[in-house]
Amino acid sequence: MKTLKKILEDFCLNVNDDVNLKINPNYGTDKGNPKSYIDEFYEEKFFPLKNKSLTLVEIGVRSGSSLKLWSEYFCKNAKIYGLDNLDDKNNHSVPINKDWTSSNNVEYIVCDAYVEDSANKIGKIDILIDDGPHTFESHVKLLDLYIDKINPGGLIVIEDISYDPNKIYQYLPDNLKETSYVCDYGGYDDRLIVVEGF
Repeated sequence: MKTLKKILEDFCLNVNDDVNLKINPNYGTDKGNPKSYIDEFYEEKFFPLKNKSLTLVEIGVRSGSSLKLWSEYFCKNAKIYGLDNLDDKNNHSVPINKDWTSSNNVEYIVCDAYVEDSANKIGKIDILIDDGPHTFESHVKLLDLYIDKINPGGLIVIEDISYDPNKIYQYLPDNLKETSYVCDYGGYDDRLIVVEGF
């Protein structure tokens, strides 16, 4: 069984590793390097879910490297959605990598994930990851639009928090405030907010 770290290496999905820099210097994911999320959070948290038929939605998937990561990690019955407004593609010439987004269990949806019409395109969710614009305002909107879509036992992971993460708690329902937490791995935005207890 492959680990997330091994999948990142095998498919050159990291934005910052020696092999990847030679192949696609701006298009990989930062979840494993320079960020600490793979080693410090995702591997342990997702391992018990690895063989479940779940629905994972990630907002802000750029070229699709993290979609490939999740598709290779979770069972083939898992449904993986990537939502992206193509800001990076349009403003920084970051193309969608078809090799990373063409798995049968992956759907890449071009949209603004922070509007109701887009949120309504997705049914119930087991895992929601926000790697979008990384603003407090977008995270408040995320909670407003998606919190009722999370299945029992599901979770929301908000990546790359550069503001005081405690500010977000006022936007959580009371029953989720006690079970939600911050993972701070040191560094400007090497932090996660994890909302669970659904």
